[in-house]
Order: sequence, then C-alpha cells, then structure tokens
Amino acid sequence: MSSLIPPYCELKGEEIVAGLRGIAVDPRDFVAYWVYLSTRDPFAVLVATLLSQHSTDRKALEVYRRLVQVVKNLSPASFLNCEEQELAEILRPVGLHRRKAKLLRTLAREVVDFDLKALSNLPTFEARQRLLRLPGVGPKTADVLLLHLGHPLFPVDTHIARITWRLSWAKRPCYEEIQKVWMELFSPEDYQEAHLRLIQWGREICQARKPRCFTCFLRICCSFAKEGGGLKNSFWYNGG
Repeated sequence: MSSLIPPYCELKGEEIVAGLRGIAVDPRDFVAYWVYLSTRDPFAVLVATLLSQHSTDRKALEVYRRLVQVVKNLSPASFLNCEEQELAEILRPVGLHRRKAKLLRTLAREVVDFDLKALSNLPTFEARQRLLRLPGVGPKTADVLLLHLGHPLFPVDTHIARITWRLSWAKRPCYEEIQKVWMELFSPEDYQEAHLRLIQWGREICQARKPRCFTCFLRICCSFAKEGGGLKNSFWYNGG
C-alpha cells in the first residue's frame, strides 16, 4: 500500500476496484476510450483526447463524430488537407475552437511520418517522453494514449485529482504525486477499469460542489468526509 495512504484506511486496491463497480460506466462518457474501442487508432485517440480538453467527453464525442464525416479517416494527412478555418468551425462546440484547430494541424504535421502504434513496443519512459514532445500533449493526454497501448500508466484527470486530495492521499496537488498513489495502490491490470470508474465516481458521487459522502464507500478513510465536507472544496490542479 502507498506510504501516502493513512494507516487507518484498511481498504486494499482490489477492494476499492470492487467498490467502484457499484457505479455504471458507459464508454460514450469517455471519448478517448470510446474512440480506442472503435478504431484502435492511436492518432484518433490523441485527437479525441485533445478535443475533450476544457470540454465534456459527451460534447467531444459529438464533435469527433462530425470530424469523421468531414475529415473522413482522421489520418494526419487528412487534417493537413483540411482548411484551418473549416476545421475550427467543426470544433466550435468544444470551445477554444480556433486554438484547437491550429493545434490539431500542427500535431498532424509532427506525426504524419511517425507510426504512433510503434509506441507500444518502446519502454514506457521513452514512449512517454516522445509523446510529451508533441504540441498540445501533456502528461494526461500522453498517459491516456499509452494506457490504451498497453503501458502501465494511470492517467489523472480533475475528478481523480479531487478524490485524491479529499482523501488526503497526496501531500501536494501534483499530477505525478497523485498518479503515484493510484499506481502503487492498484495492480497494473486494474489501471484501465479503475481509471474510468474513479472518473465516473467523481462525476456522480465525489462531485466538486455537492459531494454525496453519505453514499461513498471511501468515506471510512476520507479526511474530507470525516471533517463533514466543505472545508476542502477547492484545490489547485493542473493536468493536460
């Protein structure tokens, strides 16, 4: 068990996974996961993840489907053949549409001659460093893709960060520290399921404004719940 997890918490990783199974997960609520299941295409997963930044997964999925109709196969070359203004109009519903249109074309230019599927055969650290050098790709975006490609990584989004912070399992609201907590707690074979279910738990139970602590099985080891909630409702987090 991670040294950051307090000794009074007797829940083990597999018990937390079992508890999280009390919440339903719909792949359509996770645009990158849905796109991976539908295409097995790493570039399409990158596109989907970038669309979801500063937007909801449902809205990003709607825009992704529109992109498939207009840009067709969503290859890097197809993005380069699409006018930036036309692309921006398609992306308008997910916000920051001009910035994202420019970013997607820049990303396409960087990877047009790069086989992203080859990342699955590289050591995890090297594959991650290569992705982090790409425009618009931060730690979360890189980890989402690499997890789908079979690398033992645990992406952290704002919901997972909030849950960790409320549990007091991280000393700092830092991506790497939060990630380390869950990677030490769970077995690698549970990373994908636990990642998705924790996000959904944050959406439905450990909500930002009105957390439903009374329905949460984690309340037995949660500092936030023990203090009655409300005292730690805000925290700094920066992923990408």
